[in-house]
Amino acid sequence: KTDSAGNLAELRDLLAHSDSRALDWWQAHGAGSGLAPEVQHRISAALQALDFDAAAAALRTDAPGPP
Repeated sequence: KTDSAGNLAELRDLLAHSDSRALDWWQAHGAGSGLAPEVQHRISAALQALDFDAAAAALRTDAPGPP
């Protein structure tokens, strides 16, 4: 779904900048992101700990991105 890909690109950008708006994004869109449940759990846990690097790493393990 292109919306998910676009949304995930936005999340990646927020995480790359350690932007606290990533938490708001995740609360609004995480459940519908299309990511595997295990990856959603890792991202949720990382964001709860405000560990943006860990959240970005979890996102990279499941979401295909630019090479």
